[in-house]
Amino acid sequence: MARGHRALQEYVNVFKSVAPAKMYICMTFEAEMVVEGTFTGRSVAGSSADYRAQWQHAYNYFRQQGVTNAVWAMGWLRVIKPVDST
Repeated sequence: MARGHRALQEYVNVFKSVAPAKMYICMTFEAEMVVEGTFTGRSVAGSSADYRAQWQHAYNYFRQQGVTNAVWAMGWLRVIKPVDST
């Protein structure tokens, strides 16, 4: 089993263990931090195409493993810049 599949399989096992109860899954809580053009102006962990491919791969893997209780979600981080109080 590929390294990434071992990690995904751990999640699959948890989801299946609580079925039919629904659980949310979010591939990352800071999606905007892993694509190009971030507020830092650089790519942190790949392109937007890489992120979409990762998300699709995980989704397909869950389906292939028979997971029916996953609720797919996105989490977005709002960056709040400190106010200069001087």
